Amino acid sequence: MIAYHITLKKSVPNMLARCVQPRIGPRAKELGEVERAIFMYRTKKDCKDGLAGWFGGVFFGDDANELVVLEIHINKD
Repeated sequence: MIAYHITLKKSVPNMLARCVQPRIGPRAKELGEVERAIFMYRTKKDCKDGLAGWFGGVFFGDDANELVVLEIHINKD
């Protein structure tokens, strides 16, 4: 299975070294989330829609130009 995860470019080296791990990130904290999670999109289209909609609207200034999409291969075993 393949899923897509949007993150800041500066986060990629750490994610590649330690894998993508469930966390409560800054945006999740702002929303009052209490459970660690990884937000992923099921399709490229969903990811593109997320960037064009609510998720893309979260980032302003320099951060908006530093977003990357990671293609995550998920092993169900």
